[in-house]
Amino acid sequence: MVSRLLAPLLLLCSGCASYVALDVNSTPPGAMVLVRDQVLGTTPTGVLIYETSERMVQVTLEKMGFKPVSVVLTFNAPYATKEEARQKPGRVDRYLKPR
Repeated sequence: MVSRLLAPLLLLCSGCASYVALDVNSTPPGAMVLVRDQVLGTTPTGVLIYETSERMVQVTLEKMGFKPVSVVLTFNAPYATKEEARQKPGRVDRYLKPR
């Protein structure tokens, strides 16, 4: 009974999720990459961002001794699968200024 009730919701939500891949670089390298307050790696790195209904995401780069840098990205056409996203990554290249 429960599975019959959840099935339509799963079908509706399956079209809601999407992925965006980014190649993230900084000068100097070694900055932490944060998305939604979660560390996803250090530059240079590739990250895969899972989106639900959002079309904007803030990427922040932090490195000790340097001012943090944030960029807000808007995605017009995110990809439905991880594989599609990884084939066409976006790029974030930022210069970090010393404090």
